[in-house]
Amino acid sequence: MFERKESVPILIPMGATKRGEYCRTVEMLVQMTHCSKADLMFALYLLADSNYGSEDLRAMAKLIEAEGKGAGML
Repeated sequence: MFERKESVPILIPMGATKRGEYCRTVEMLVQMTHCSKADLMFALYLLADSNYGSEDLRAMAKLIEAEGKGAGML
C-alpha cells in the first residue's frame, strides 16, 4: 500500500469541461488565499467589472511582488 505524506498535496486534475475547470480553480484559490468563497466572489466581480485583462492582472501581481522585495506600490 502507498502511504500519503501530509506535506505532499494531492493535485486533482482540472475538470474535463470549462465548468469543471472553473470549479477547480475556485477551490484552488480558496485554499491558497484562506478566504471564503463569498470574499473570492466579490474580488472576481471587482476584477470583471473593472474590465481587467491578463496584462493588467500580471502588472498588479508584479506590483505585489516588487512590494515584497522592498519596493513601494507606487
